[in-house]
Amino acid sequence: MKPAVNFNVEIEKTVVGAFPWFVLSQLLFWTFRAYSGLVSPTYKKLNGAMKSYWAASIVSTLHGFAITYWAFCAICEGNLWTSEDFFAHTPATTACCHVLLGYIFSDLLLALYYGAQWPGNVANVIHHTITVYSFGDMCTNKFAHGMAVMVMLLEATTPFINFRWFLSELGMKDSHPKLYLVNGLIMTIGWFILRICFCAWIGLRILMMRDQVKELNHLQLGTCIVTYGVGYGLQVFWFNKIMRGAMKILRKPKQQ
Repeated sequence: MKPAVNFNVEIEKTVVGAFPWFVLSQLLFWTFRAYSGLVSPTYKKLNGAMKSYWAASIVSTLHGFAITYWAFCAICEGNLWTSEDFFAHTPATTACCHVLLGYIFSDLLLALYYGAQWPGNVANVIHHTITVYSFGDMCTNKFAHGMAVMVMLLEATTPFINFRWFLSELGMKDSHPKLYLVNGLIMTIGWFILRICFCAWIGLRILMMRDQVKELNHLQLGTCIVTYGVGYGLQVFWFNKIMRGAMKILRKPKQQ
């Protein structure tokens, strides 16, 4: 059954809960922005926008590891793998939403500031904007927490995406081709398993709980439909780009 929620109280809790993670994300970004040059000569050669992209990618990697672990723990502790309660929520699922919202909002502000100077920024801004709104809505109004923390598991692929960019920038694509290839394969297989197959399974789970989903008001129902639809569409769009890149790498030995 849909829980009664005092919106003004809950939105304040969401903002207060997410704010420390926003601050931490910003602190980490500016720390890596300031000091990466001390450990990497490659970093010094980048322009201002790409130095920021470098720092943001490190924060993104750390967030990917952390939120995947915390989300997995929240799912297990709340028995959400098999729960048929669309409105199930725990302190752990709420905390995970706070972490994600704080980080995503921080990264969204940076993406908006640098715009087209960052690669793939249009799709990234769309993704981040929808994430802030939808996860904020789910966190505040106490619905779809099970879906929310399961979606957070998709972030397990993020470190490998960032590693691919770092390996390329550091010249290791040519100097360490096997490492670059292995990372690419893990990224591609992981993306397919988590962001295509597992994400489709999450959609089926929502469909199975459709009677409870109908208890949402029109705006909340729209949040669920648009979030899942656009989110899954972006996963397929990015996977198509990943597969094209993977095929180019795999064809090179044959051409040579």
